[in-house]
Order: sequence, then C-alpha cells, then structure tokens
Amino acid sequence: MKTPGLQALPHFLILLMLALLAPTASAATAATAATETAAIFKDKPYNLDLGEIEALDPKPLEISEFSPDGSKQVQGVKIVSKGRIFPFTYEVITFPSPVGSDSAELLKTIKSALDKHEDIILSQLANSKTLGNFLHYFQQVSVQNKPHHVSSNYIFVNGKTTYHIVGTSYGPMVMPREKGWGPPSPDKNADSEAILLLRALRFK
Repeated sequence: MKTPGLQALPHFLILLMLALLAPTASAATAATAATETAAIFKDKPYNLDLGEIEALDPKPLEISEFSPDGSKQVQGVKIVSKGRIFPFTYEVITFPSPVGSDSAELLKTIKSALDKHEDIILSQLANSKTLGNFLHYFQQVSVQNKPHHVSSNYIFVNGKTTYHIVGTSYGPMVMPREKGWGPPSPDKNADSEAILLLRALRFK
C-alpha cells in the first residue's frame, strides 16, 4: 500500500537534488554582526549553539544563509571555519516534508535517488534515539579529476521539516591524493564535523 503524500515526491526530489548536489558558496550572504546572525534564525525551525565549533577555531566563524533553489522552500545556513589546519564548512539545509509522508519511506526514496550519483558513497539508512530514522552518506567532490573535498551528510525528519546536515573537510585538497579516491571509505574528519553540527542543533 502506498504511503499518503508520496505522490508529492517528484517535485520534492527536484528541490532535494538542487540542494544536495549544487554548490552553495555563490548564493551565500555573509552575516558578520551578532544581530544579523540572530536574524538568520528568526524564521528557521531551529537555532544553533556553536560553542563546541567556536572552541576549535581561533578565528571567528563566518555565518551566512542561502537558498540552493532560489526560493524560500529550501533554506540553508552555512558556517565556515578557516582558522584550523585546513578549512571546514558546515551546512544546515531544511525542506518542507511532503504532507502525510512517512519518514522511513521518504528516506528510502531519497537514498534511491542519491545512489544514482557516483560521487555519493557509503549511504545507509539507520535509526537513533536522537534523530529517529535517518540517512547517512558521504559525498566525494573532485575538481579537474582530482580529489578536492569530502562531506558527511545526515538527512532526517523533525516535525514537518526535513533536515540535511553537512560537515565538509577540505583535507583532500590540502593533502592531495595522487592516485584518486581509491576504494570507498568514510572520511573521519568530515564525519566528526557533521556530528558537531548535529550536537549544535536546537529545535524550536
């Protein structure tokens, strides 16, 4: 039997692919003052407690917001950490979940769509007390056929919102891999940063 609301998935998946696979840096608008940072979260269904991440970086974090699809349906917040051995970025992207959709079925559909892309590796569905059902995967991004960066990604549903959490490590760019990516393997640096961002989430 079909889950109610899944007929809305094709349009949802178009938005999803735009957000998950498209670059976001050019769409970002910097928020340098505390008041501007507070304004970013005013209309978001969450806040971020960035204390753990700030403690790792001697330089101030750069916080900006963006919309991968150019609309208000998909909203993103990006945090850039530049004061460490190599850069890290963090992103929280939110989508309105299809009305009436079941989170487990929704995540299965998202996984099926993402698995068609060769840069998506080690995707797996899981469950935890904190997130409930979630999808975890890594994305390997090459530039001019050379390893450039890796992101660790978590997708889950909270209330009426689908969350996409991204922690990105630029280690492969700073420490080049001459023989390419090699066999699919987890990037512990990227995953550690994604987990830090998950811990920073505060739902309203």
